[in-house]
Amino acid sequence: MTASQPAPVKVMLTPKQRAQLKSLGYWPHEVDDMRLEVAARVLDKRTTRPFGERTMPRSWRRSAARHVIGQTPFGIVRAVFLCALFVFVAAALLMPQPIFRRLELVTNPWRRGQ
Repeated sequence: MTASQPAPVKVMLTPKQRAQLKSLGYWPHEVDDMRLEVAARVLDKRTTRPFGERTMPRSWRRSAARHVIGQTPFGIVRAVFLCALFVFVAAALLMPQPIFRRLELVTNPWRRGQ
């Protein structure tokens, strides 16, 4: 690879690479969840599984990236909902009491004569 050629991008692990990772001591579910750039580096350096009985670090996992707010459609909806909730609570706390009471009287048709 020369300076003018782009670096190859891994899209998936081959069965041979998966077998190599397992022979280095990585658990099958870790191999399935390992980020491709981490797997490439582990294979290049022939790094045996360094965690003992502990699980693989989150930073090595593909699934860790999916839990960031905004990465999934549900995450986007959740982020919008949390922002709207924050604005509503902040407005309710900062709004002067008489204005809030007037708003309640206008929007509540069952309260009469008060």
